[in-house]
Amino acid sequence: MKKYILMLVLVIFAGVVEAKTNENAGTCVGQFLKIGAGARPCGMGEAFSAVADDVNAIYWNPAGLMQVTEKEGTFMHSEWLDDLKYEFLAYCQPSNKGVRAFSITYLRMGDMEGRDKDENPIGDFGAYDYALSMAYATPVNNNLYAGITGKIIQQKIEKESAKAVAVDIGILYFDPVKQGFKVAAVLQNLGSKLKFVHEPESLPLTCKFGAAYKKNKLTLAGDLTKPQDNDARANIGVEYLHTQNLAFRLGYNSQNNLDKGWTLGAGFKCNSIQFDYGFIPYGELDNTHRFSLTRRF
Repeated sequence: MKKYILMLVLVIFAGVVEAKTNENAGTCVGQFLKIGAGARPCGMGEAFSAVADDVNAIYWNPAGLMQVTEKEGTFMHSEWLDDLKYEFLAYCQPSNKGVRAFSITYLRMGDMEGRDKDENPIGDFGAYDYALSMAYATPVNNNLYAGITGKIIQQKIEKESAKAVAVDIGILYFDPVKQGFKVAAVLQNLGSKLKFVHEPESLPLTCKFGAAYKKNKLTLAGDLTKPQDNDARANIGVEYLHTQNLAFRLGYNSQNNLDKGWTLGAGFKCNSIQFDYGFIPYGELDNTHRFSLTRRF
């Protein structure tokens, strides 16, 4: 049975890549779903689909949750562009049969001044987006994990709001010969459309294919990411464990054309608590900073 599930997942990936490439370029809504979750993955240039070895896997590749061996909770705060606040809260819990997880993603915009058609002030208004996610990961065999995430998505601008549902599907394969080498495939935001006032619009369907290699203190990772509404991009990341409690990270995102694409990060662990920081510049627009606090139980 698991063999047929795997075949079905691969067929879905192939069909989406073939049918959706650039078909609706620039028309997708729910763009907040593209903002990377977790300071650690973002510091590694968002090359995380084949790493995915902590609670942040619920965003990057739900299959990776199978690598989590104890309860984990994380909270990330980001001072994003133009007074936007981005928050991410997630928790996962392993069991004998698999790993369950949930997360909340929330993007909030500061108050804006509203005006009528004659440019007269009509009071301030706000806008926010959120996604509630639940995930489950299970082993297919000794070398292959699979995972799925279900999401409820809502966007609200003043009095108008729209909702949608979507799923993420991921697989993670461990090379039985070359120890420490993993490959991954992830499909994100496959679901219904969001409709505010006029025509319903698609969510940002995204395909990811990644690879990672870990040896001793060094982890190397790379992703090829293809969103439905943009060109493919390359993500490259490095993590070096200076000690068991201190990590340094470097990454590159080829689609960040507002800057040179480089990212930086670091992490510090004290007992069961881990603090991570990610620095992602966007050129003249501003620099963004992401802070994560993770607790293992």
